[in-house]
Amino acid sequence: MALTDKLTAIADAIRAKTGETGKMTLEQMPAKIYVPPYTAVEALLQDYRSGEQSSWTHPSQDGMAFAGWYKDAALTTPCGTSDTSGTAWAKFVKATDLFQFIGCSLNMSGNVPAEYTTPRFSYIMSVPDGVTFIENGWYFKKVSDPTKPDVRSLSYNNIVQMENKIFSSQTFNKVPVRLYEKKFSTKAFVKYTTADGTTVEAVEADYDAFTSAEIADAVLAHPMATQADKDYAAAIKAAVTQEGAA
Repeated sequence: MALTDKLTAIADAIRAKTGETGKMTLEQMPAKIYVPPYTAVEALLQDYRSGEQSSWTHPSQDGMAFAGWYKDAALTTPCGTSDTSGTAWAKFVKATDLFQFIGCSLNMSGNVPAEYTTPRFSYIMSVPDGVTFIENGWYFKKVSDPTKPDVRSLSYNNIVQMENKIFSSQTFNKVPVRLYEKKFSTKAFVKYTTADGTTVEAVEADYDAFTSAEIADAVLAHPMATQADKDYAAAIKAAVTQEGAA
């Protein structure tokens, strides 16, 4: 497809979404066009969809998550599982739109800060429109040896939010005092199947990394922290000091 045809298709899709009735010409596009939260990449299906469906792959782009194959550049008609050859357009959405790191906290329930604590990394995760959710969770580095492969951890405490979003937290249970100043590094993932039958796992680009001591510092400085929160955080800091003096 020629570049002008692609631009016209995009302009038609924009007009349909915004309710404009007048024909948008290419000359008018610089004044009216907006940048959608997705991109379309032309490719040949047979390069990615040969053999069993479980082996199907998809193109990749830095910072983007694959969201399905479409029959048109305007991304209005999804491909199906029976479409395995010919030209198609791969839809990509920004990976950063799928993950929102809320922050860290310390779970005080059942913990003794002078001995151990439970840091908690909280997220809002989502999947692209029109896909079927499979699972979500995190990859995290082993604190004892960060050079080893990441541990893959599934989430079992999802709280459904509006639309296609969920709230979930990765917890590291009973972290001992000797690890209070070790960084826990974790990044979120979501796994889903697109309408055309492709299985995708989108992963957060960077690790969110904090120590229990850093989380305690943040609690102590937070204007909305309760006195109980501050007392617990202070006990964490005291334990670090005592460990360093030992």
